[in-house]
Amino acid sequence: MLLSQRSRFIKAKKQLQTANLEQRKFVDKDIMHNLNNYTNRAVVIIDKQIKDLENEIKGIIENDEKLLRLYRVITSVCGIGFVTGCHIIVSTNEFISINDPKKYACYCGVAPFEHTSGTSIRGKNRVSPFANKSIKMLFHMAAMSAISSRGEIQEYYNRKIEEGKNKMSALNAIRNKLILRIFACVRENKFYEKKFVYNVV
Repeated sequence: MLLSQRSRFIKAKKQLQTANLEQRKFVDKDIMHNLNNYTNRAVVIIDKQIKDLENEIKGIIENDEKLLRLYRVITSVCGIGFVTGCHIIVSTNEFISINDPKKYACYCGVAPFEHTSGTSIRGKNRVSPFANKSIKMLFHMAAMSAISSRGEIQEYYNRKIEEGKNKMSALNAIRNKLILRIFACVRENKFYEKKFVYNVV
Protein backbone atom coordinates (compact mmCIF):
# COMPACT_ATOMS: atom_id res chain seq x y z
CA MET A 1 0.00 0.00 0.00
CA LEU A 2 2.89 2.36 0.75
CA LEU A 3 4.45 1.67 -2.65
CA SER A 4 1.09 2.27 -4.34
CA GLN A 5 0.71 5.58 -2.52
CA ARG A 6 4.24 6.55 -3.55
CA SER A 7 3.35 5.80 -7.19
CA ARG A 8 0.27 8.01 -6.93
CA PHE A 9 2.36 10.89 -5.60
CA ILE A 10 4.92 10.44 -8.40
CA LYS A 11 2.10 10.51 -10.95
CA ALA A 12 0.54 13.64 -9.41
CA LYS A 13 3.90 15.42 -9.44
CA LYS A 14 4.45 14.55 -13.08
CA GLN A 15 0.97 15.73 -14.04
CA LEU A 16 1.51 19.12 -12.39
CA GLN A 17 4.90 19.65 -13.98
CA THR A 18 3.79 18.45 -17.42
CA ALA A 19 0.76 20.76 -17.40
CA ASN A 20 2.97 23.76 -16.73
CA LEU A 21 5.38 22.82 -19.50
CA GLU A 22 2.50 22.54 -21.97
CA GLN A 23 0.82 25.79 -20.91
CA ARG A 24 3.90 27.99 -20.99
CA LYS A 25 3.81 28.00 -24.80
CA PHE A 26 0.63 30.06 -24.95
CA VAL A 27 0.00 31.52 -21.47
CA ASP A 28 1.00 35.08 -20.50
CA LYS A 29 4.36 35.19 -18.69
CA ASP A 30 2.97 36.81 -15.53
CA ILE A 31 0.18 34.24 -15.30
CA MET A 32 2.67 31.46 -15.98
CA HIS A 33 4.90 32.76 -13.21
CA ASN A 34 2.02 32.51 -10.74
CA LEU A 35 1.13 29.01 -11.94
CA ASN A 36 4.74 27.91 -11.52
CA ASN A 37 4.76 29.25 -7.96
CA TYR A 38 1.66 27.24 -7.09
CA THR A 39 3.07 24.14 -8.76
CA ASN A 40 6.47 24.47 -7.10
CA ARG A 41 4.89 24.78 -3.66
CA ALA A 42 2.77 21.69 -4.31
CA VAL A 43 5.78 19.76 -5.60
CA VAL A 44 7.75 20.57 -2.44
CA ILE A 45 4.93 19.07 -0.35
CA ILE A 46 4.65 16.01 -2.61
CA ASP A 47 8.42 15.44 -2.48
CA LYS A 48 8.24 15.55 1.33
CA GLN A 49 5.42 12.98 1.29
CA ILE A 50 7.38 10.74 -1.07
CA LYS A 51 10.44 10.93 1.18
CA ASP A 52 8.33 10.11 4.26
CA LEU A 53 6.82 7.10 2.49
CA GLU A 54 10.25 5.85 1.43
CA ASN A 55 11.54 6.20 4.99
CA GLU A 56 8.58 4.22 6.32
CA ILE A 57 9.18 1.48 3.72
CA LYS A 58 12.87 1.38 4.66
CA GLY A 59 11.88 1.10 8.31
CA ILE A 60 9.65 -1.91 7.59
CA ILE A 61 12.48 -3.61 5.71
CA GLU A 62 15.15 -2.85 8.31
CA ASN A 63 12.99 -4.13 11.18
CA ASP A 64 12.50 -7.53 9.53
CA GLU A 65 15.70 -9.60 9.40
CA LYS A 66 14.47 -11.94 6.67
CA LEU A 67 13.08 -9.11 4.56
CA LEU A 68 16.27 -7.08 4.96
CA ARG A 69 18.39 -9.99 3.77
CA LEU A 70 16.11 -10.53 0.77
CA TYR A 71 16.23 -6.83 -0.10
CA ARG A 72 20.02 -6.74 0.10
CA VAL A 73 20.37 -9.83 -2.08
CA ILE A 74 18.06 -8.38 -4.76
CA THR A 75 19.72 -4.97 -4.81
CA SER A 76 23.19 -6.52 -5.06
CA VAL A 77 22.38 -7.11 -8.75
CA CYS A 78 23.70 -4.33 -10.97
CA GLY A 79 21.00 -1.78 -11.90
CA ILE A 80 18.52 -2.78 -9.17
CA GLY A 81 17.88 0.04 -6.72
CA PHE A 82 15.57 0.76 -3.81
CA VAL A 83 12.28 1.28 -5.68
CA THR A 84 12.73 -1.61 -8.11
CA GLY A 85 13.89 -3.91 -5.31
CA CYS A 86 10.82 -3.13 -3.21
CA HIS A 87 8.45 -3.67 -6.14
CA ILE A 88 10.09 -7.02 -6.88
CA ILE A 89 9.57 -8.14 -3.28
CA VAL A 90 5.91 -7.10 -3.34
CA SER A 91 5.07 -8.40 -6.82
CA THR A 92 6.57 -11.84 -6.09
CA ASN A 93 5.15 -11.91 -2.55
CA GLU A 94 8.72 -12.35 -1.26
CA PHE A 95 9.26 -14.99 -4.00
CA ILE A 96 6.51 -17.17 -2.54
CA SER A 97 3.83 -16.60 -5.19
CA ILE A 98 6.34 -16.35 -8.06
CA ASN A 99 9.62 -18.23 -7.73
CA ASP A 100 10.27 -19.02 -11.39
CA PRO A 101 12.25 -16.39 -13.35
CA LYS A 102 10.56 -17.34 -16.63
CA LYS A 103 7.10 -16.81 -15.12
CA TYR A 104 8.21 -13.50 -13.66
CA ALA A 105 9.64 -12.42 -17.02
CA CYS A 106 6.19 -13.10 -18.52
CA TYR A 107 4.53 -11.16 -15.70
CA CYS A 108 6.86 -8.21 -16.32
CA GLY A 109 6.34 -8.32 -20.09
CA VAL A 110 9.96 -8.98 -21.02
CA ALA A 111 9.60 -12.58 -22.20
CA PRO A 112 9.20 -12.62 -26.02
CA PHE A 113 6.52 -14.84 -27.55
CA GLU A 114 6.31 -16.07 -31.11
CA HIS A 115 3.76 -14.02 -33.07
CA THR A 116 1.73 -16.05 -35.54
CA SER A 117 -1.44 -15.59 -37.55
CA GLY A 118 -3.28 -18.72 -38.64
CA THR A 119 -1.00 -21.58 -39.55
CA SER A 120 1.44 -20.01 -41.96
CA ILE A 121 1.98 -16.31 -41.27
CA ARG A 122 4.80 -15.71 -38.84
CA GLY A 123 6.15 -12.44 -37.54
CA LYS A 124 8.78 -11.24 -35.12
CA ASN A 125 8.69 -12.38 -31.50
CA ARG A 126 6.80 -9.95 -29.30
CA VAL A 127 6.27 -9.44 -25.60
CA SER A 128 2.82 -9.79 -24.05
CA PRO A 129 0.64 -6.63 -23.98
CA PHE A 130 -1.01 -7.91 -20.77
CA ALA A 131 2.08 -7.46 -18.61
CA ASN A 132 2.50 -5.36 -15.48
CA LYS A 133 3.61 -2.19 -17.26
CA SER A 134 4.83 -0.39 -14.13
CA ILE A 135 7.19 -3.26 -13.26
CA LYS A 136 8.27 -3.45 -16.89
CA MET A 137 9.18 0.25 -16.83
CA LEU A 138 11.19 -0.24 -13.63
CA PHE A 139 13.17 -3.02 -15.29
CA HIS A 140 13.68 -0.81 -18.32
CA MET A 141 15.21 1.85 -16.08
CA ALA A 142 17.28 -0.82 -14.32
CA ALA A 143 18.60 -2.04 -17.69
CA MET A 144 19.46 1.52 -18.70
CA SER A 145 21.35 1.96 -15.44
CA ALA A 146 23.19 -1.34 -15.91
CA ILE A 147 24.40 -0.53 -19.43
CA SER A 148 25.60 2.91 -18.31
CA SER A 149 28.15 1.33 -15.96
CA ARG A 150 31.31 -0.33 -17.18
CA GLY A 151 31.14 -4.09 -16.89
CA GLU A 152 29.81 -7.27 -18.41
CA ILE A 153 26.27 -5.94 -18.94
CA GLN A 154 27.52 -2.91 -20.85
CA GLU A 155 29.89 -5.11 -22.89
CA TYR A 156 27.06 -7.54 -23.71
CA TYR A 157 24.79 -4.68 -24.81
CA ASN A 158 27.48 -3.08 -27.01
CA ARG A 159 28.29 -6.44 -28.57
CA LYS A 160 24.65 -7.03 -29.49
CA ILE A 161 24.34 -3.57 -31.04
CA GLU A 162 27.51 -4.14 -33.06
CA GLU A 163 26.00 -7.40 -34.31
CA GLY A 164 23.09 -5.37 -35.68
CA LYS A 165 20.52 -6.18 -32.99
CA ASN A 166 17.73 -3.64 -32.45
CA LYS A 167 18.42 -1.45 -29.38
CA MET A 168 15.09 -2.25 -27.73
CA SER A 169 15.62 -5.98 -28.33
CA ALA A 170 19.06 -5.72 -26.77
CA LEU A 171 17.61 -3.85 -23.78
CA ASN A 172 14.91 -6.49 -23.40
CA ALA A 173 17.63 -9.14 -23.30
CA ILE A 174 19.29 -7.16 -20.51
CA ARG A 175 16.01 -7.04 -18.59
CA ASN A 176 15.76 -10.80 -18.87
CA LYS A 177 19.34 -11.19 -17.66
CA LEU A 178 18.60 -9.05 -14.62
CA ILE A 179 15.57 -11.16 -13.74
CA LEU A 180 17.55 -14.40 -14.10
CA ARG A 181 20.30 -13.06 -11.87
CA ILE A 182 17.90 -11.81 -9.21
CA PHE A 183 16.10 -15.15 -8.97
CA ALA A 184 19.39 -17.08 -8.96
CA CYS A 185 20.75 -14.95 -6.12
CA VAL A 186 17.52 -15.31 -4.12
CA ARG A 187 17.44 -19.07 -4.70
CA GLU A 188 21.02 -19.44 -3.49
CA ASN A 189 20.65 -16.71 -0.83
CA LYS A 190 23.85 -15.08 -2.11
CA PHE A 191 24.83 -11.58 -3.07
CA TYR A 192 25.49 -11.12 -6.77
CA GLU A 193 29.10 -11.17 -7.89
CA LYS A 194 30.36 -10.54 -11.40
CA LYS A 195 31.86 -14.02 -11.54
CA PHE A 196 28.87 -15.65 -9.83
CA VAL A 197 27.81 -18.67 -11.87
CA TYR A 198 24.15 -19.66 -11.76
CA ASN A 199 22.10 -22.41 -13.31
CA VAL A 200 18.70 -21.71 -14.78
CA VAL A 201 16.25 -24.58 -14.41
